[in-house]
Amino acid sequence: MKLTSSKSWPDLCQQRYDWAEQSYTTFLGQFDTARLIQTANGASRQVSVIVYGPAQVGKTSFILTLLGVREERFTELNKLLRGGQTLGNMSTARSYRYRIAEDNGWYFSHVNHGQQSLDDDAAVAVFASLRQEVEQGRRVYDSIDVFIPQRFFNLENQASHHFLIRDLPGTHSKNKNEQHYVNHLASRHLSSADVVLLIGRVDALSFLQQEELGNPLLSDWYWHPHRYKVVLTRACSNATLRGMLEKSAPGKAELQKYLLKQINTMEQDLPDSVSQLIYPVECGHSWQAIVAADDDYSRQCRALRDEVLADLTVTLHQAANPLSRLRTGYALPQMIQQKIVAEQEDWGAEKARIRRQLQRHHAVRSRYRHLNDSTQSATEKLSIQLNECRDRWPGESADDLYQAFEQRLALLSETETLAYLNAIIADFRIFSSSVWREACIHHQLPIGAAPDGGHIRALEKHLKSYWVETYLFSSTFREDLSALLRACRADAGVLQEKIAHLLLVEKERKIKDLEKLQRRLRHRARRISLVLTASEGKIAALRQQEERLTDDHDERISLYSDQLGKSKEFRSVISSAMQKRTREITARISDPGINNSERLAWLLMQRMLNNDFKFVQSLGEEND
Repeated sequence: MKLTSSKSWPDLCQQRYDWAEQSYTTFLGQFDTARLIQTANGASRQVSVIVYGPAQVGKTSFILTLLGVREERFTELNKLLRGGQTLGNMSTARSYRYRIAEDNGWYFSHVNHGQQSLDDDAAVAVFASLRQEVEQGRRVYDSIDVFIPQRFFNLENQASHHFLIRDLPGTHSKNKNEQHYVNHLASRHLSSADVVLLIGRVDALSFLQQEELGNPLLSDWYWHPHRYKVVLTRACSNATLRGMLEKSAPGKAELQKYLLKQINTMEQDLPDSVSQLIYPVECGHSWQAIVAADDDYSRQCRALRDEVLADLTVTLHQAANPLSRLRTGYALPQMIQQKIVAEQEDWGAEKARIRRQLQRHHAVRSRYRHLNDSTQSATEKLSIQLNECRDRWPGESADDLYQAFEQRLALLSETETLAYLNAIIADFRIFSSSVWREACIHHQLPIGAAPDGGHIRALEKHLKSYWVETYLFSSTFREDLSALLRACRADAGVLQEKIAHLLLVEKERKIKDLEKLQRRLRHRARRISLVLTASEGKIAALRQQEERLTDDHDERISLYSDQLGKSKEFRSVISSAMQKRTREITARISDPGINNSERLAWLLMQRMLNNDFKFVQSLGEEND
């Protein structure tokens, strides 16, 4: 149809979906602003893809393959993306969305808002720092757009649409906190994606089971074929599939049906139509090994791989239809409601976990505070005992012992006879034995024979030299009595020295024991102090974690509530865009300066607009 204006019919048709694209751009401005970075050709040409699945299944390698990385530069690029990590230690640490840059520089959405160009070394440093944040326990929920230099890609093979592929951390984490983190990231980004690729290995198909997916938003994925596809890696290197490929050389469709049967052995019971959603591919280092063989099998695999990737690429492009992708906007309120419910459940579970840990540490702190109080009390009592032991003089003096013996002498009847003096000797020995025994028992010492000073024994020998029992002279008796009493005093001194020595030894032993116990109590007090300090630190950290959790929760709920309010206005955004376009077309139809051919063209545009709007309204009814 030839028009009189500068615009041809193809030009008008090209503008057919402008109103829908404007609505979608408004949607992105509210819910995914990072997509608007480097969009010189318009956000409508972008296809947003999320790759979701277990760790170590080749997600990043598949993403690079889907983006169209040149095979000879795959290893170089893969090494840069690892940020210094060696092969085998790599797993995505946070959410990245990979895109092809507009030039040969690296760009990151969080570095100067995606405006600063970086070289390879600077990019590696950025990846390393991002990984270090996660390894240090920091949970980062904001995604980062990574713009990969053009030199790594076959740009001549790039289609009219540009892929924005988000790589989420791997699922199936044994750690509940890690799994919570992954689920939250998935829930956060599912709303704005055009397509979600569920990826796993052909020899581990259980990842498609509802409990294995680990996210309620993905539980009914097979009922939404326009958004969800299944990618199975290791399709050529798997021994079973390799045997089948070499034996019967099945085509893509036949291989898809075979894989669906294998999936249904996991009690999935998926309909036959799901086979068209399955894309078996080989990529990464295992693919390079197959290609390096350069044999018939490698050529067969290449043909199959090219067919699968071409079909997947076409499917992804179809998902970017301006009208079909508005389905996401209509489904957004329900998806945000699900996010809010999931956030409330996750927040409640995480808060309960922190509270349990707090209770446990409070119990530990209470127990150790009680131990600390008892230890301090025992230490104080021990210090008093130790001081008393150090200050106490062991035993009585020699004079005290002799005075106690003199009191016993008053009980004896004095006669000037050897019998009287021998009675004094016998009584002293009884007295010294009694004193020694009492001292040993009182101080818990071994009981033995009382020490003999030898003075009384010498005098006793002198007394035995007498032939008669009775003294003839009183002076001689007095001299012997005085000598005996001096001998008793001397032997009392010896006894006291022996007792004092034993008590001194015992005192020193007891002081050592008390000092040893004191050191043990001090060591226990230090250990208790360390435990209390650590417990206080853990309690403080858990309280801060609880506060951060609540703050983050409140912030996310506020964000979701704001998004929910805006999402409910999405219909009015579409309606306003449609009405604006209607006014433009009506004005053109009413323009007296156009001819009938051009007016007819605008009338046809009006009819197509009405039909398109009815289709969009039907998308909304599907989600009501």
